[in-house]
Parts: sequence; structure tokens; C-alpha cells
Amino acid sequence: FVDMTYIMMDNFIYGLTKGQVSPTTPKGDLTVSTPFASIDAPLDPVKLALAFNVSFIARAFAGDLKHMTDMVRLAIEHKGFSFVHAISPCPTFRGMDEFKRVRAAVNYVEPTAEELASKAAAFEREESFAGKINLGVLYSAYRPTYEEETAILRQRSLKSRGRAPEMQELLGEFMP
Repeated sequence: FVDMTYIMMDNFIYGLTKGQVSPTTPKGDLTVSTPFASIDAPLDPVKLALAFNVSFIARAFAGDLKHMTDMVRLAIEHKGFSFVHAISPCPTFRGMDEFKRVRAAVNYVEPTAEELASKAAAFEREESFAGKINLGVLYSAYRPTYEEETAILRQRSLKSRGRAPEMQELLGEFMP
């Protein structure tokens, strides 16, 4: 994986389009595009990141800027692909009461080192707190980065050829 941090700002709605349903809109919400209620189960970005084998996953809430800053800092410091699900309610569409609703639903988690390295434990934590929003580092595991893997490949190539390979030769290592 490339060493990068992806921050997903999520307000559970497409607020700038006058309140259309989004993939993370809670089931039952009334929006411009679902005037009789949203019938789709919302997508859980954390579960999606777990499925895509992301090596660092955290969630933060814009109503707790210190915690959000800490989560973003940890994500940036992590070597590998890191993902932060940043919950940022839309005051334009839902009003300031949405911050109170989200704040009442947050659940700060502090998994043990063993739990952090387990995708199954991270998934179970997401499932077990139905109706709550887990905040914190939810999953973290070491995986060699793309840069580390290519350095190893380059060294292996240098040893076998006795010289620095051309880029096309390196690419041939991946494509027969």
C-alpha cells in the first residue's frame, strides 16, 4: 500500500445539493430525494475500509476537535494507507441540533494492542455498538508500504543482475 492518509468528511447527507440522500444517510431519514424516508441501510465506511485491507482506521467527530486532531496526526504518522472517518454534521441542512444528536451517540473506544491488530475484533466492535458511533483508533496493523516493497524488489534485482535494473525490467517482475 502507498503511504498516504485519506480523510473522509461525512455529514450523512449531500447538504450542498439541498439535502439529498447519501450512501451514509441513516435508514428512515427524510430528505429531498427520499420524502417518504430513506429505505437503504447506510454504508459503514469503517467496515468498507476493513474489507479493503486498510492498515490504519480511525473515526473522529468535528464536535471534538482535539480528538479529531489526534486521530489525523496518528493517521499521518502511520506508515501505510490510513483512513480517518471524520463525522462532520451538516448544520445547513440539519441544523445545529445534529451536533447534539451525534455527540449523544458517540462512544470513545480504546482497544488493546491485540484488539487493534484484529480485523475481526474491529468489525465486531462496529457491530456491537448499534446506534452508537465508535470514535478513536479502530484498527491498526503493520504492512510493508509500496515504497518498502519496491526497495526490497530493487535490492533483489541488483543482487541477481549485478547492476541497477531499468524501470521496464522492474515492471517485468510484476507482469510476466
